[in-house]
Amino acid sequence: MPADLGTIFYYPRHRGPRDLVRISGELADGPFDHIFLTETYSEIFSTAAALTAVVGPDITLGTAVSNIYFHHPYEMAMAVANLADLTDGRFVLGLGTGHQEVNVTGLGMDMDRPLTYMRHYVEALRACLTSGGAPIQVRNPSFQVTGLPLPWGHREAAAVPIILGALGDPMCKLAGAATDGVVLSHASASRATDVAATLAAQRPPGADKATVYAIVNVIVDESRDRAREIIRPFVSRYTRFPFYRALYRASGVEILPDGSISDAGVDQVAIAGPRSYVRERVAALREAGVDVPILSPAAVLDPQGDAEPARVYAEFAADVAG
Repeated sequence: MPADLGTIFYYPRHRGPRDLVRISGELADGPFDHIFLTETYSEIFSTAAALTAVVGPDITLGTAVSNIYFHHPYEMAMAVANLADLTDGRFVLGLGTGHQEVNVTGLGMDMDRPLTYMRHYVEALRACLTSGGAPIQVRNPSFQVTGLPLPWGHREAAAVPIILGALGDPMCKLAGAATDGVVLSHASASRATDVAATLAAQRPPGADKATVYAIVNVIVDESRDRAREIIRPFVSRYTRFPFYRALYRASGVEILPDGSISDAGVDQVAIAGPRSYVRERVAALREAGVDVPILSPAAVLDPQGDAEPARVYAEFAADVAG
């Protein structure tokens, strides 16, 4: 596999941050040059800081994604500045709005107008990260940071790419206009092509090309049929989330009456098959416009499973390396 390939600790059944540190250290020799953490039921910035001691100078760390409803932009900026300093700038900040199941039902938060909230969030966060040590002065309808400094990591923090977890077109347009790219999840190749075009159309004059990251769940198995059956429950469970259900429908993914995804749908939004098939599909995603595929070993997605995460990631890395 070529460079610019990531993996992610995505619903891992691990025993805490020390387990992730150990696994990350074992992945330091490749094939992944990006390692991402997701903020699903787990605080990730302290874990990311711990990973900096073991991943080495050739791996970029990132979040995919951090829930903006959990963090004030100034708090987020402080965490990003720390991580940018610890990694010498090898950090990517993925932001997302999360889901109503967590934000509203679980925590009682107001999730009205999430796109507007994200726009205000990025504006305030950018002002913090680019303040250069001077007192920050930013105020919008959702946030204010006035008179507070960001003491260190000025150069590194200002250069940290901000990417948005984007399922729908409005968030993709915001990402193209105001950030450095997107991180997609469960996206088909055709969807990736459409998103890349949307990002390009929204770029401000003189801005660098927006980067497309894409999380893809993977099962490596010599039998395509068996691999599909293993991975189907993990991709089908997202049909209960309105945002993902809309994405599947817009992408032409068939949702069966029982809520599961058809064989053709599984092949669109996941990779399930032999090593050679995995390599073909990753190449197809790159051709479709994905700059950094983020491959998630689906064997660790099952919270009731018994596969040991360290062994899964070691075997997955070997499979991906070919």
